[in-house]
Amino acid sequence: MGFFSGIASVITGAVKSVAKTVATSVAKRGGIKGLFSMGLKQFAVSFIATAVFSFAYRKLAGKPKEPSLGGFDSEVVNRSTLIRSPISARQLVYGEVKKSGTLLYASTTSTTSTSDNKFLHLVIGLASHELQSIDKVFFNDVAITLSSDLDGSGNVNTGTYNGKARIKTKLGTADQTADSDLVSEDTNITSNHRFRGIAYIYVRLEFDADIYPNGIPNISALVKGKKLLDFRTSNTGYSTNPALVVFDYLTSSDGMGASASEIDTTSFTSSANDCEDSITLKDSSTQNRYECHGVVSLDKKPIEIIEDILSSCVGTLTYEQGKFVLKVGKARSSVKAITEDDLAGEISVRAKPKRQDIYNQVKGVFADEDNNYVATDFPVQENTTFQTNDGETISREIQLNYTTNIAMAERIALILLNQSRQMISVNMICKPTLINLSVGDVVTLTISKLGFSSKEFLITSYTLNENLTVSLTLQEYSSTVYDYNSASNQTT
Repeated sequence: MGFFSGIASVITGAVKSVAKTVATSVAKRGGIKGLFSMGLKQFAVSFIATAVFSFAYRKLAGKPKEPSLGGFDSEVVNRSTLIRSPISARQLVYGEVKKSGTLLYASTTSTTSTSDNKFLHLVIGLASHELQSIDKVFFNDVAITLSSDLDGSGNVNTGTYNGKARIKTKLGTADQTADSDLVSEDTNITSNHRFRGIAYIYVRLEFDADIYPNGIPNISALVKGKKLLDFRTSNTGYSTNPALVVFDYLTSSDGMGASASEIDTTSFTSSANDCEDSITLKDSSTQNRYECHGVVSLDKKPIEIIEDILSSCVGTLTYEQGKFVLKVGKARSSVKAITEDDLAGEISVRAKPKRQDIYNQVKGVFADEDNNYVATDFPVQENTTFQTNDGETISREIQLNYTTNIAMAERIALILLNQSRQMISVNMICKPTLINLSVGDVVTLTISKLGFSSKEFLITSYTLNENLTVSLTLQEYSSTVYDYNSASNQTT
């Protein structure tokens, strides 16, 4: 009976496969926590405050992450591809994304009168936590809107798959029950097969060679992801705020496992508010300054995950005085005026970085929400004045794994382009009077011999020495880096 016959033999031991998948690799969370604990001890002993994770200033993050061969493009493709494997890494979903997942269970059943293997049952796990919603399901590239294209029993009642498919969903709550239709139609499944804590879609396909000429379609879904604690209100709900996402990953048992006492709530609150600033676009509509939309695969290194999340808000995350401190990409005012009287030792200045660290054009990819969440090039950001000064076009390619809006991607790229021209760096040893400064603070520097008069710099590294002097690394800073004029900067 076509591709449905024999499917059970291809995916053997279906219920056992479910158990294996639920107990899949979680990036060895014990190892992650061990690494995390070791990192905290090292910071505490050395009294060094530096940017642990960053997607902001070039001196903090090095060169912006460049796409690797088969990197983000392949990741986005794989994200929407049904995984047929008994073992796969668990995934966290933040914001709104289109994704598929792991095939947790598959079987065929027949009509009561014949052994025709007429129906194929598929259970596809989308996330290892509760989702806010599952809004659409895609059979290949055909969208089925769950709120309008299904009848009361979950049967597709419009379009190509009218009468030939049934779609049921579970959001992954801790107390969810087994799907009653699957229990009643498949003798291998009982009311005990609840998949608690796993968000999934259950699809029943009815065999029809004309409807499914190429066999089982690739099945994916448009979902709204994890519910997050808003530390500003103590409420938990769906959010796309990058500061809340960073907080969740840091404190989650699936993430870094940090305690709430290790979070600097003042900086996180300020950053969360900054992310929600209203930005006016060319068509007079508005959007948040930053949003985070993406999928965390727990087989990746925590440092890579944090850096990818920070790319959505041009953020820096530091660990100092026993707490994580977050700052996002927004113009800030100086907190301290430093003069020659504050010096306690040597000062060195580098007027220009190495040639390979300079660029005057930024291009890259993001998962475009207006293009079916496919990895798409955002409009190139470049500055002809910079290119004239450099004598050539020097390009830097980046990947914005957690950005899905084209205007937001443009703004982030423009910030990185402007930051790259803040070239002066300063290393200095200062008196203990500067002990209360921290990484990410903006300061002014006045040293007449160097020609600095209230010149703004950003602190990128801070070390408290044994003699209580403070070693600082400063990077040239300008609030104009964050200037954005939709009329001239936004590509239509």
